[in-house]
Amino acid sequence: MSNLKYIKLFEAFESIKLTKTLGFIKKESKETFINQLKVIGNKIDFPLSKYSDDYFQYLPFKKALDLNQNLEDEPCDATSRDQFPQYAIAGETCKEGKLKRMWGSGTRSVVCPACEGTGIKKKTIFEIKWIKFWFNKDGKYITTTGTDGKVRSQISNKSEFSLPDLSHIRETSQEITDYNEVTTIKSPSDFSKFANGTFVKITIDNKDLIGRIWNDGVSSFIIQNRADGSSSDENSDWTMYGRYSWNVSQGDYRGTPSILIPNSVEFSKNEEQVDPYTWNAPIEFRRLSLETDRNMKSKLSDAHFAIVLDYLELKKSDFKPKKEISSERGEQKLGATAFITDDEVKKANISRYIDAISKNIKISSDFSNMNNMVYRFFGLGNFGFYILRGRHFSDFNSLITYIYRFLKETDESQKSNYYDNIINYIKRKSEVNTDFNMEVDNNIKGFYKNNTSEGKDKMMRKLQEINKVIIDKFKSSKIENIEDLEVFYQKIESVRNIWRNSERFEKSKKLYYVVENLSDDYRINRYMNEIYDSNVDEIIEELDRFIKVIQKM
Repeated sequence: MSNLKYIKLFEAFESIKLTKTLGFIKKESKETFINQLKVIGNKIDFPLSKYSDDYFQYLPFKKALDLNQNLEDEPCDATSRDQFPQYAIAGETCKEGKLKRMWGSGTRSVVCPACEGTGIKKKTIFEIKWIKFWFNKDGKYITTTGTDGKVRSQISNKSEFSLPDLSHIRETSQEITDYNEVTTIKSPSDFSKFANGTFVKITIDNKDLIGRIWNDGVSSFIIQNRADGSSSDENSDWTMYGRYSWNVSQGDYRGTPSILIPNSVEFSKNEEQVDPYTWNAPIEFRRLSLETDRNMKSKLSDAHFAIVLDYLELKKSDFKPKKEISSERGEQKLGATAFITDDEVKKANISRYIDAISKNIKISSDFSNMNNMVYRFFGLGNFGFYILRGRHFSDFNSLITYIYRFLKETDESQKSNYYDNIINYIKRKSEVNTDFNMEVDNNIKGFYKNNTSEGKDKMMRKLQEINKVIIDKFKSSKIENIEDLEVFYQKIESVRNIWRNSERFEKSKKLYYVVENLSDDYRINRYMNEIYDSNVDEIIEELDRFIKVIQKM
């Protein structure tokens, strides 16, 4: 019965593979999977009821990863008229990379500019062939990727050998005899060349240790359990490798770090490896296009199998469009929406809201609507949680710089460019926030539903109270000029710093990790369960003191 509402909305699938998969995967993952199939179908007006086994494969991880779009070479068809309008020879086309043109009083065969002498037509359009829905062994959705035949660079050590994927190994031994040294870090920028989870021997904070490299696309960090430093603003997924993070992007370490491989992992420096991660890329469903992610190994580290859709074959198939079916049946939408989930309705409403506000955002020297812009940037109703996590802090700092340059610029053309950048920047963050906010809201609801401890219930409600206190404190702040914006940024950084680093709030440190992982229901419960009921009163007392600190800022 749990699938009934989806069957009523989308009709029954013809695919046995889909039906079996829906019976196996988890409820939240089921909703994600079906919604993505819906988006894909809507892009080409394909009826969801017609998804059949002709278009799907159920593949284990390695086979699914290796699947790629094979692009056949086409001969270059450039003409002399197209490439040399003033010196064209009628009827001449590229032949094996050579193209004839007028040359003085005669003619000459020259290298074809279109194909640069290869004789092969350059690829300008890369169509998505395979769409891969990844799950772990327990039926939890991981991510969706696609392949279009295009190779995208991945983080590597840029040496003559390829390191094996070590991201799945969570434990980090501190015994150097458990490893083989394979290369060294010559400069701080070298860290960014290695995949997340790479083992490294390093000295940080005057401590010799073995940690794991973590790159977030902006900075590089060493994850370990001994030195507590700054961490990534992008996400908290690094906590799978250790409790603490240390930024090494600016050379804050001693000696020459060594890259290590565990003895238990087979490895050869002379091994030539084809990297299938280079042709697997994340899908952006709004435009149904592929994005670039330089660390696909980390993104797919928890996946065990994939349901693979042949999207190109689906598009080429002879199907009857939904509009035509609807017209024939005389279907009415009335009543169908009763089976759409609350989250689907909420997300659709938020998407329309984002489109509306993006058209109305105005940036001017009087800063009249800056408060609302900032509030949206930091997640609206989850504003306080964003501040405690430091979410979007580095992006907000960049946004302030954009606004400063916009206000100072006198050239109207350049000023317009800054303006467009600011508006697009805010809109992108609003779109990203939508999914994150829904995950947080659903996880908190799920926590209350499944929790049986009164003490843990009190702590979660206190965290929500702190979120509201931060909202009330900063939403009323007057931001009337660029200086006010700078002060605002310093204040929210202060809140984050006290919450994260102050030794006067040690008892509530576990709740720091709860907030860091509000988008991960498993980790919320994990850190909550590590707190004894006997400590709840002391923790609540600390949180009340933290609220007073915020209110006095």
